[in-house]
Amino acid sequence: MKRTLKYVPFLLLVLLTFSACSGQTAKEPPQEEAANSSADITLNTFASSFGYTMDYDPHLFYVLTDESSDNFELIDRQTEQSPTVYVMVQRVGGYTVSEYTDLLAGKALDGVYSVTESTFGANERDAVTVTYASETDLGLVYYAETIVKVGSDLLYIEVVTYDGMSANINTAIEKMLSTFAVKE
Repeated sequence: MKRTLKYVPFLLLVLLTFSACSGQTAKEPPQEEAANSSADITLNTFASSFGYTMDYDPHLFYVLTDESSDNFELIDRQTEQSPTVYVMVQRVGGYTVSEYTDLLAGKALDGVYSVTESTFGANERDAVTVTYASETDLGLVYYAETIVKVGSDLLYIEVVTYDGMSANINTAIEKMLSTFAVKE
């Protein structure tokens, strides 16, 4: 069964929304209120050697890249108080979408996961997303792992968020993923 969404997989939005609306409290980064106004945010465009572009907020995220992955990591993370939040992209060869989906579903923690077919990013590429959650010492952590076919390879996009995460970070991640565009 295939569902078409305009920007990001439905389950990713649900996870991001749920983590922002949690009853638990988390320390908010100081730029919380200033970053809420989308008119004030200037996004940088990252052009990857993996064949995609994506906009990100340089006030919230920095980019680390090497030959294996592109990592968009949260700048103002309190190591002892909250789990790591990031968006990571890798180019993967040698798998079909189905094979890689099975691999991801097999590593999902506690066997509780969801697999959704949808479209992803600005150019609405067919995608499969595996989502699951894990209880950690720092609280509930959510994983959304999306697979997009690009030529004979796959782009693997992993988004990690947590329960009680600040709403401006959720919004920033949603904006990032909505601008994800494959260049062919």
